[in-house]
This record gives sequence, structure tokens and C-alpha cells, in this order.
Amino acid sequence: MPSRMRTLLLWVFFLSGAASLVYEIAWVRRLSLVFGSSTLAASTALAALMGGLALGAYVVGRYADSHADRALRVYGSLEIGLALFALATPAIFQAVASLYLPLAPRLEGSPQAFFAVQFLLAGAVLLVPAALMGGTLPLLARAVTGSADDLARRIGALYAANTLGAGLGAAAANYCLLPLWGLRASEVAAAAASAGAGLAALAIGRQLLALAPEAPAPAAALPEAAEVPAPEPFSPASRMLLAGAALSGFAAMACEVSWSRVLALVLGSSVYSFGLTVLVFLIGLAAGGALFTRLA
Repeated sequence: MPSRMRTLLLWVFFLSGAASLVYEIAWVRRLSLVFGSSTLAASTALAALMGGLALGAYVVGRYADSHADRALRVYGSLEIGLALFALATPAIFQAVASLYLPLAPRLEGSPQAFFAVQFLLAGAVLLVPAALMGGTLPLLARAVTGSADDLARRIGALYAANTLGAGLGAAAANYCLLPLWGLRASEVAAAAASAGAGLAALAIGRQLLALAPEAPAPAAALPEAAEVPAPEPFSPASRMLLAGAALSGFAAMACEVSWSRVLALVLGSSVYSFGLTVLVFLIGLAAGGALFTRLA
């Protein structure tokens, strides 16, 4: 892939990250109306987002390894699908409300059970767009990585660009878009950004196909017994590292929710405290990703 196209894809992923955090802040605002508590709303949104990111990364990552030629096409489709979901958000949340509100009188004596129903329904809905977000990094990583030698550098650059964009999106949503434009207009703006990122990726993918050399002659020149080796399973040491990464993620999200509650005592608003915590968190992640990409 030409370097200019890699640079364009970094900007595409930056835009995608900005849109994703506008979605997250908007989801917290919508869920605050569902739960009546912004702390419960933030926790539910984070749980659905992280679970969806993990699910999407795992499922799409397995697909991307064997379909490198379609990576940008699928990435563009995921971004456009995310934009369509954002546009349908009000209708989706209204449908969810029609499911749990009739249960309120029956569960009046058991608020914990009613909360569990709300959590499961809202979380299941948000799991879908979060999974679409989770599939984006494996696809772009497969598209821009030419060999194992530049794996850390390429993925680190993508991660840093996406996270920095997410920080910008969190700041814009919390201090500009939502106060000035309102919830619905902010979601539409984020949907436009996602659609723009998807269309740009599709255009870059078409340019790459045009630049690609002609396909080689059919498989007559290949050895008859040539077989693709099966992927090796994770070693015990690799599994230990994955478990350590999972514990690190658990601690990070627990800290994020705790810090937002502490900041609420200072700012007097748990909605703005959550946005500020996310902003600082993401800027730190982006800075660390950029720094250690150089060191790697």
C-alpha cells in the first residue's frame, strides 16, 4: 500500500474514533433517562461498549486474517452500518422502553430485578454498534500491514490515531455538540462522520484494486501438494499474557467509573464528570500508544 494511502487511512480512523465517542456520550445521556442515574447509565454504556468491542474484534479478526483483499470493503460497510444504527437510535430506544415499561408495576417491589431487565435490554441493543466498532481495527490493521516486521508500528499508529480522535470526539460531544446542538443533532453529526469514514475507505479500496498487478496464472504453477499450514494454537505463555491484559482492562474500566464519581463531587454533575474522565483517559491512551509504538 502506498504511504499516502496509509496516511489517509490514519485520518479515516481518527474520524471514526471521534464519531465513536460522540456515540458513547450520547448513549450515556439517553441511558440516564432510562435508569434515572448517570452513574448507572455510564456503567451500562461502558459494559456494552467494551463487550461489543471485544466481540467484534474477535469475530472480525478471524475473518480479516483470511480476507485481506476485502478488508477495506468490509471496514467501509461496518462504518456505514454504524451510521445507520445511529440514525435509528431514537426508534430503537423507544422500542426497548416499550419492552421494559410494562414490567414496572409487576416489579415495583423489586427494583433490583427491574434494573437487571433494563440493563440486559439496553446492553443488548448497544452491543450491536459496539461490535461493529470492534471489528474496525483488525480490518484496517490487516489492510495496512505488509509484513510481521512492521506489525507493531502499523497497529500502534492506527490505535493512537483512533484513540486521539476518540478524545477529540469526547471533548466535542461533552462541551460543544450536546450543549449547543442537542442530543439528536449530535448523533446525526456523528453518523455523518462514520459514513464519511466508510465511504473514504471504500474509495481507497477501489484505488488499491486499480493499482494491484494482474492476477497470476491459475494454479498450474503451484506444487500439487502445497497446503496452507494450520494456525498454531496459543501457547500457555501467550494465554497468560492475554489473561493479564484482561485483568488490566478490568482495572482500567473500574478506575474510569470510580474517577468519574469522584469528579462528580468537584464538578457537581456526573454527566460532565464522566465526559471529562473519558477525555483524559483517551488522551493518555493515545499518548501512550504513540510513544510505545516508537519504542516497539
